[in-house]
Order: sequence, then structure tokens, then C-alpha cells
Amino acid sequence: QTLSNLCLKINVKLGGVNNILLPSIRPHVFREPIIFLGADVTHPPTGDTLKPSIAAVVGSMDAHPSRYSATVRVQEHRQEIILDLATMVKELLIQFYRTTRFKPTRIIFYRDGVSEGQFSTVLGHELRAVRE
Repeated sequence: QTLSNLCLKINVKLGGVNNILLPSIRPHVFREPIIFLGADVTHPPTGDTLKPSIAAVVGSMDAHPSRYSATVRVQEHRQEIILDLATMVKELLIQFYRTTRFKPTRIIFYRDGVSEGQFSTVLGHELRAVRE
């Protein structure tokens, strides 16, 4: 199994495709160009007051979706809101267009790592940033 996982990772790194859905079982949402975005912020360990947080956004780059691209930013220590999200999303949308020659008709955005207490604040800021 370890060797199989390693081969799958190497294949993707070399531009290969490991899995796609058959047209007969693809959800209707894939009939139009769609981009999936996923975002998270990782923070330094508790007690570390010097290291920055790292924000990353990943976007699908094909119709399957099976190829992805990422953009990463260093930001303020323990900052959960992704401060440069508008620029990061724009970069991924431009790359999606260059790869597919289509503008996405929908954006599906997954956000990880937000506590219930921070949810409405993060949602307000980041939804505006994605819409920009």
C-alpha cells in the first residue's frame, strides 16, 4: 500500500491523472465550468509568540476535478482571517482560465479551521474577499 500511494503521488506530480468520474455518474454541477477552492490557516505551536501563521488556498484546475494549484501567504501570528484572500482567489481564477479557457460559472469554497466563535467574523470578511 505504501508503494501504491507513493506511485499515485509521483504520477500527480508529473502531471498525471489518478482518478476521474465516468460521464454517466458525474453530478449535474459539472456540466458547466466550476472551480473548487479550499482554504486553511496553520498556526505555530502554543507558546510560540514569534512565528507567523501560514495561509493557503488550493483551487481545482480542470473539469474533473483532478488537478490542483495552490497559493500560500505568510501572515500575522495567530491571524485566522486570510488577509490577502482576494488576491489569492484572483490568482487561482486566472490560472483556472489559462488552464481551461473557461471562466467558472460557480465557485465552491471550502474553509477549514474556523471555530464557531470566529465563524461569522471570518465568513463576513472572506465572503467579501472571494466576491471581489
